[in-house]
Amino acid sequence: MESYSSRKATSVITTSPHSSYRRLSNKKEKELIHHVAKKKIPTIDAAGEKVVPEKINGIKMEKFVFDVFKFSDSFTVLEVARNEEFSPLKNGPGAEKCSPKVCVTDLSDLHKKWIEMLGFVCKQGWAM
Repeated sequence: MESYSSRKATSVITTSPHSSYRRLSNKKEKELIHHVAKKKIPTIDAAGEKVVPEKINGIKMEKFVFDVFKFSDSFTVLEVARNEEFSPLKNGPGAEKCSPKVCVTDLSDLHKKWIEMLGFVCKQGWAM
């Protein structure tokens, strides 16, 4: 097994079973706090043209999945290779991180790895 010490890793916290987490998060949703994320929010000018700001011009209120864990009776923490287990889609096309292209690439690379582990050869450029 490949060592994760030299790879970007993330901690994934899971509850078990999954349906318990969903019930818990729905039941406690109103008690979850909002987190402030400062963002560059595109706007429309008087001519109807899109304006992409150069600096932060607004905030986004977010709730995070991990905030529900304080209400859980138990949960498990696993350290995993981020690109194999957690590739969040948080940004639009063209973003450097957490974009549709990054998610597709991570998933395609993982599937390619599994196929090659079975002894098959994948052609270059087979993914999106």
